[in-house]
Amino acid sequence: MARRDAGHRHLNDAIGGDRNPSAENIALWIYQTWTGDYPELTAVRVSETPKTWATYRPATAVAARMGHADD
Repeated sequence: MARRDAGHRHLNDAIGGDRNPSAENIALWIYQTWTGDYPELTAVRVSETPKTWATYRPATAVAARMGHADD
């Protein structure tokens, strides 16, 4: 992560000390934090290992990408 809000910080502090810094929560936090600056962002994937990851993809982003934003 190259942004000031997460760079060189302990992830517990970056996403909120009361949340578990799981890949799922980190992906959600990145999406919520970055979507204002990157409105074209439709999903965030956080890799734990080369074979495991968590993807956050809100239903509205998927619907908008498919042209069904009102669904």
